[in-house]
Amino acid sequence: MLAALKRLSGDTLIYGTSTVVSRFLTFLLVPFYTNLLAPGELGVYSAIYSWIAFVSIVFTYGMEAAYFRFAADSVNDKKKFSAPFITLLGSSLFFAVIIVALKPVLNEFVNPYHTVASSTMNTIVVCSVSILFFDALSILPFAALRLQHKPARFAVLRFINIFLQVVLNLLFVAFLHYGVAGIFLGNAIASVATFIIILPTIRGLFAWTYSRAIMREFLGFGLPYVPSSLSTIALQVIDRPIMQRLTNDPTVGIYSANYRLGTIMMVFVSMFEYAWRPFFLQYARQPDAKRVFSRVLTYFTLAAAAIFLIVSFFVGDLARIVIWNHHSIIDRRYWGGLTIVPIVLAAYIFNGFYTNFIVGIYVEKRTRLLPVITGVAALSNIIGNLIMIPIFGIAGAAWATFISYALMAVMIYRMTQPFYPMQYEWGRIGKIASVTLGAFLLSSIAQNFAAGAAMQLMNVLLLALTGAAFFFLKFFSPGELSGMQGMLRGFIIRAK
Repeated sequence: MLAALKRLSGDTLIYGTSTVVSRFLTFLLVPFYTNLLAPGELGVYSAIYSWIAFVSIVFTYGMEAAYFRFAADSVNDKKKFSAPFITLLGSSLFFAVIIVALKPVLNEFVNPYHTVASSTMNTIVVCSVSILFFDALSILPFAALRLQHKPARFAVLRFINIFLQVVLNLLFVAFLHYGVAGIFLGNAIASVATFIIILPTIRGLFAWTYSRAIMREFLGFGLPYVPSSLSTIALQVIDRPIMQRLTNDPTVGIYSANYRLGTIMMVFVSMFEYAWRPFFLQYARQPDAKRVFSRVLTYFTLAAAAIFLIVSFFVGDLARIVIWNHHSIIDRRYWGGLTIVPIVLAAYIFNGFYTNFIVGIYVEKRTRLLPVITGVAALSNIIGNLIMIPIFGIAGAAWATFISYALMAVMIYRMTQPFYPMQYEWGRIGKIASVTLGAFLLSSIAQNFAAGAAMQLMNVLLLALTGAAFFFLKFFSPGELSGMQGMLRGFIIRAK
């Protein structure tokens, strides 16, 4: 078990470092956007990117999932790469032409209040098509790097993509004053550049051969992912378009800026998932697989709880830090949405549970269940947003997301247990939940009596008491404690 967990943690560290660095660079754009763009402009940007997320699923139609499934044991098989890549190339061209032809209709649909000028919208649509096209062509080579256990190369390419986005956003928005269109132009150029950089990986796996049998197999496995993936995207972003219709663009902008602060947890879940899926697919047939998977969930929960408390305790202080000329990290126009951050963090913890529980679906090839699970959760999210946004505003959208992720995690656990029973360490997970919730409630109560430096000190003490509580409750076994001591000694020796 130790060797398996060490391999998973090693890959997670590399994927995680690239993801954290990339997301950190993206996070740097939040103060940039909130200080240079009006909430209405940021709202239009967020709504359009929500639709891009939906359309990207149509562009790729489950080919990444199918490639993981059928190329896991034969990643150098050029037929298994070439057939889906050629198919993606043809279908992406087809979809791109349709979108450009529908440009006038789409302009009105995604910009209903005319916050952005029509000429600017034309540029945004063309850039969006470019992003969709080149990202679709890059999805298989990135998947191949993960299956080949080349996390370092994967990380560098991802970093380059995000770095280009950040630099080009700064250039087009801050210096050339292209406004919201500059965001899309910068991201489109970054997508093209990333595709060019990853061409050597494509050339190494591509051959001018096409197998209809392979494509039938890929489509049979991948197409069921389309509705489930659409449902998953709906869980993540459908609140923006709904909010845009029920309120206005500025409200969407305020919500989106603060939602991004909560996606720190999504970053953690994403970096875990990058390593988790190839790991459990290749380790599932080992005799101790279920015991390893159970322990992974416990450690995941512990790490997620720590992130939840740290971000919840200090996000308000972080947002109000002045960085230049009386401008704070998050412009004061957006501070009213900070209350949604803990809700978003908690929602993504349940998303992480779902990611852990998906093992049985893959191993036992029960992908037909995914559309049911994610579809019900997405429907819950849509209904929740329609009901709660008019009553509670942006908090209603956040709670709708939380409820939907929790429902999805519960459903996949209950539905997979009959054919892939797992004995998770619920007692230990319960201790994590109890201690974390207690610390959060104490901090919330303390806010009524303390502020500023006093509140910050209180939160630091609560974090220390939380750590002590795990030792008091005997959360860690003797073997785990000795293992942590060994890791600590190793770090000290390497540091010397």
